Amino acid sequence: FSSAISIISASPTIINSWVLNNANTGLYCGSSNSKIIGCLVNDNSGYGIQCSNYYSYNPQLINNTTANNGNYGIHISYGNTVLKNCISWGNGNNGLYASQGNTQVANCLLQNTGLPSYTTDLGGNIFDTAPDFVDEPNNNFRINYSSVCRNAGTPDTTGLNLPIYDLAGNTRIMTDTVDMGAYEAYSISSGLVAHYPFNGNAIDESGYENHGVVIGATLTTDRFGYTNAAYYFDGNDDVITVADAPSLNPENFTLSAWFNQTQGQGIFSKIINKYKFFDQEGYGISIDQNNNLVAGEMFDNTNAHYKTESVTNVTNGVWAHAACTFNGSTIALYVNGVLEDELPVSNPLLNSGIDLTFGNAEEFGMTFPFNGVIDDIKIYDRALIAEEISELYNTCTFKLNLPDTIMTCHEDSVLLEPGAGFLSYEWSTGDTTEILYAKETGTYYVDVTDVNGCTAIDSTYVNIINVYIEQGDTAILIGDSIELSLGTTYYNHPLSLNGFSYQGELNGHNYYISTNSEYWIDAKSTCESVGGHLITIENQIENDFVLGMYPGSDIWIGLTDEIQEGSFQWVTNEYFSYTNWDVNQPDNYNNEDYTEMRPNGKWNDKPSNVYQYYVLEFDPPSISLDILWSTGDTTTSITVTPNLTTTYTVEITDGVNWCTDTVTINVVEDMELDLTVMLEGPYNTGNGTMMNWLNFWGYIPTTQPYNTAPWFYGGLENVPSIPNADVTDWLLLDLRYSSSGSATATSDSLIAQKAVFLLKDGTIVDTSGTNNPVFRIEAGKQIYPVIRHRNHVPIMSSNPLTESSGVYTYDFTTGPDKVYGGAKACIEIDTGVWGIIGGDGNADGQINNRDKNDEWLPNYNVSSYNNGDFDMNGVVNDADKNNMWEPKVGTGNMLPE
Repeated sequence: FSSAISIISASPTIINSWVLNNANTGLYCGSSNSKIIGCLVNDNSGYGIQCSNYYSYNPQLINNTTANNGNYGIHISYGNTVLKNCISWGNGNNGLYASQGNTQVANCLLQNTGLPSYTTDLGGNIFDTAPDFVDEPNNNFRINYSSVCRNAGTPDTTGLNLPIYDLAGNTRIMTDTVDMGAYEAYSISSGLVAHYPFNGNAIDESGYENHGVVIGATLTTDRFGYTNAAYYFDGNDDVITVADAPSLNPENFTLSAWFNQTQGQGIFSKIINKYKFFDQEGYGISIDQNNNLVAGEMFDNTNAHYKTESVTNVTNGVWAHAACTFNGSTIALYVNGVLEDELPVSNPLLNSGIDLTFGNAEEFGMTFPFNGVIDDIKIYDRALIAEEISELYNTCTFKLNLPDTIMTCHEDSVLLEPGAGFLSYEWSTGDTTEILYAKETGTYYVDVTDVNGCTAIDSTYVNIINVYIEQGDTAILIGDSIELSLGTTYYNHPLSLNGFSYQGELNGHNYYISTNSEYWIDAKSTCESVGGHLITIENQIENDFVLGMYPGSDIWIGLTDEIQEGSFQWVTNEYFSYTNWDVNQPDNYNNEDYTEMRPNGKWNDKPSNVYQYYVLEFDPPSISLDILWSTGDTTTSITVTPNLTTTYTVEITDGVNWCTDTVTINVVEDMELDLTVMLEGPYNTGNGTMMNWLNFWGYIPTTQPYNTAPWFYGGLENVPSIPNADVTDWLLLDLRYSSSGSATATSDSLIAQKAVFLLKDGTIVDTSGTNNPVFRIEAGKQIYPVIRHRNHVPIMSSNPLTESSGVYTYDFTTGPDKVYGGAKACIEIDTGVWGIIGGDGNADGQINNRDKNDEWLPNYNVSSYNNGDFDMNGVVNDADKNNMWEPKVGTGNMLPE
């Protein structure tokens, strides 16, 4: 068969192609399972699209336009054809011819009086009604806004394999339902090259960045009563200027503006202006000198002046809408949505090269100011039709306050406020409140209605994140450094989701396994309907991660070659490199276009009509976040070397909300203590040392004795044998801290304890019997040591320890001023030697009858390691009572408690 394009290979797909002006058939389909999607076939001498070969069974013709071909627009002779959303108009014969097989037709516009034989009407078809192409003579077969084909396609596009964009590169489904044909119809926003809603500024919100510069004009209330939503011009020298740009010099155009004139100026008052009389070609909208006509004005490339004038008077103090269109041959003026004047134009409009102005213009050395309020200016690079002008007039264009995206913290909520004072609110959650607290990731929509009956819709995407410092609270030695790293978990997925079971997170992506099985096509749609997609796999790590989700079962993944056989791509259109095909796969057996993962982790192609479980994936959100540490750093990690215990904070913000985490780095030091203390009981005034009788007799236990009442110390200090012959006994050494003096170094400030040995010369050593005790404590604290003994009254230093050459030295024996409480807390046991008071047998801090009755008396004449042995000579006798206990009755500890 002679044709411009002949399809003869199996299962081909042709998408978004244009076939025109050929001497025979435009596109010939001669193979099985062909897919022709989004194509324009026009002005060919023969058929538009022809499927008439014995082998051309099961073709799918979706969203194609065939027009002005010499024979039938679509010619079907064999097989079971599917025809959906197609336009076939203006061809030499009928729009559709069918013979043999069964052609299923849905939502098509055909130049037929009805469907021919061998067809099944699936509904939604339109017959013998012009599609209303934009500019058929110039091959513009896009449908107009008013076309019956607009929003007339199949309500459900599942399985149609429609590309994201139409033949012209426009979004395939612009409003509501897919349109018929190869193109989407123009929407009210199509061709918008400048838009000034004046919501607090003169920013162009069309995306072309034709921003205005305000000179003198002031923000005021708009036609709906919203403040700072329009500009007032004083009728003198106020103006808004926009620099000339290519987008502001279209061949065809539409100008639209709302205005409320305060008072006419007796000369032309410029609302929109981009021309000068007899000097520059261009366009504009003005109010004339009689203050009763609105004129849409234009100069062509010969400086011929065209002016359309309204028959409606301009009423001061009343809002009105003016629109001017030019389609290349006619200029038209609309007032308040109604056509009031139009005029043919002989020559095209050329670039004026001057700046665009609102509210004023300068010509002949004069200014032409407007006095009043102007709002909501729009400029298009096409001529809107009457229905679109009417929609502009009847549409309310106020702006809501929801940001495009907003962040909130894990286990927190974010307040959504579209704006106050509206008549009603309808949220996508079903709520009808003025504000909404969002706690889950996702898109939130709100539809509001004001007192004028105007509506507006806005949406925001909420990102939930969990910010944390990976290291957590920890301790380091003074002088050491530590790296703090920011960790951020994006909860970019619903916290709960019907029909799915959450499987976990990998590299910021979150995954669910379905609890129901579906066809691949339906699985894809389900995933997209909840804001995710069928899983994509980029490497072996991801493949193994998915394999562990549903062992023992085949599961769908998001890989397909449905558009072009053998050319696989992910549903997200991301780069396709990693594969894990099973042996001899893919094999395209029985037209297999979709991919499963088998229980062995390998991939296999498969037809869609198989029910299987599938994996839903949510990608990390696209969100710009700023980082700020309490150090002033803005990086994801910092290295710190604190000298003191320090709490660090990291803050993440999207500019609206903040999430923070803190970590405390405890800076510790190894504090070596050189302490000297004397016990009254064993002190020998003859040689200035303590007797070590308990050690001599072998009575000192090898395990510290302070694990019972009243100390309840849980330390595990023990030795195989007493390590030094000079050991007098065990002590319990407490460390307290205070930053405000010894009086506040109470028991609540205890930070460390250790059981130690006391040598006969007063030196305190660790369990080695020779070394100074070392404590690892928080750096920078003022430390007060407390000395406890099992039958002596405890004491505390009156001053904090100070360091010299790496050692903290303190001698309690040199005077009462070294002991908290002074002479009442210690005793002079030798000339100039002060010691700890003995006789406290039950170690309750007070010397009284309980010490005698509970400790001394029951153990009288007992030789052992005994708390009633106050002088520590190894036996409980009268000397303990008479010399040690009785003179001290009534004495107690002076520790700050």
